[in-house]
Amino acid sequence: MFNISDRVRHKATGEVGTVIGYGHQFVNDFYLTTIIVRLLNPTVTESVVEDLYTEWLGWQNDTPPKAERNLSNCLYAA
Repeated sequence: MFNISDRVRHKATGEVGTVIGYGHQFVNDFYLTTIIVRLLNPTVTESVVEDLYTEWLGWQNDTPPKAERNLSNCLYAA
């Protein structure tokens, strides 16, 4: 299960976002847990989506913060 503010990536679409809430869907006589995600760069008109939590994966950005990036090719790096 994901926590509020966790970054996640959708398995099928590849969309990345932040968990902002929880919900449920009634499917085949069962309540299934959903998460509500605010998309970072939506490719659809909606910037907030709700889907089954099993359709999402935890996501970590592989890009290091600016201060940690290799500046060897920067003209102004000392």
